[in-house]
Amino acid sequence: MNRNDPLYAIYVRFCLSKCNLYEVLRKIENLFTSKPTIYFDRLILFTASDLGLLIERLYSSSCTEDLYWVIASERLDSLLSDRETQKRIAEILVENIKLKKSYNVDFLDIGRLVPPSIKNDLRSKLILDVSEKLSPGKPYVSRSNPSIDFRFIFLDDNHVLVAILLKKYRKDRFQYRWTEKRPYSQPSALTPYHSLVLFNLASAKPCGNDSCIDFSEPFLDPFAGTGSVLIESALQGVYSIGIDLNYKQIRGSRRNIIQLGLHAVVDLVISDSVYMPLRGDSFRAIAFDPPYGRLASTHRRDPSLLLEATLETVRKILKRNGRAVFLSIDKNKISANETNRICEILEHSSLIRHLYVMKNV
Repeated sequence: MNRNDPLYAIYVRFCLSKCNLYEVLRKIENLFTSKPTIYFDRLILFTASDLGLLIERLYSSSCTEDLYWVIASERLDSLLSDRETQKRIAEILVENIKLKKSYNVDFLDIGRLVPPSIKNDLRSKLILDVSEKLSPGKPYVSRSNPSIDFRFIFLDDNHVLVAILLKKYRKDRFQYRWTEKRPYSQPSALTPYHSLVLFNLASAKPCGNDSCIDFSEPFLDPFAGTGSVLIESALQGVYSIGIDLNYKQIRGSRRNIIQLGLHAVVDLVISDSVYMPLRGDSFRAIAFDPPYGRLASTHRRDPSLLLEATLETVRKILKRNGRAVFLSIDKNKISANETNRICEILEHSSLIRHLYVMKNV
């Protein structure tokens, strides 16, 4: 660990569940220069040396909200009650505000450790202390579009971080490819959030400085459906193959892929996932959402038996050290020793999907 490496914090939204945390950790695991610390299953604290690559990797994750650069830390009780501590922190803010047109001071209190009234009072005091050290009216306070945005991140009863917001990832960046905007869709279609989590957990791996995905390796979805997972993999520039037994699904998936201009890097095959016409040891990354017999047909086969037979085929075509990531429900019993359940996604009161990772070691 290089002690000169900056300390960063990533705030992860719960678009789905704790699966989002695992996805982010998988995407950036080789960028850490210190062991990351997790708070509230939504905040990752770590040191790293390559900020540019870190920003790029997080952009291709599904639910990253904010990236912060930590500039100071303090005891929470001292910050809330001691005026000398507040003035000292204000001086740190002033040093970073210089030559900026506007600034903002706000809080990230995931654990709801401090009442809103106390946070508002602290914000007013800090802004007053900062204003006393700056020229009148310059810079000004702006919550909507500040030149520099400070966050006080409450970790626990004893610790608070002072951080600068480096990057806010837009929540609407997936809207243009949302399921209802596709030429072909079905109620069982995965959202971009689901699909990107599956792809990232299957394909991301420790790697060099250029990319965390090996673009020379093809990607496979043996239950292509409407093409949701294929779209996310193709958008990352990965050659992808989708398999489905239903011709209507293949045709609809093709329409969706053509709409987004991705047909050059995607091939679709009509085949049974249990008898895929593929060579052994041919894929390093596989991800899929099998049909459960509710909204997606299993062609009169028991969903649990279909998944079990598919996993047997997947083991044969998966390369050594490859990963297969898939969703399943409670009724499907996963018995393979090399398969681990890492998180679950609550869809609604009667459906919980479990996310599994199978490694070929």
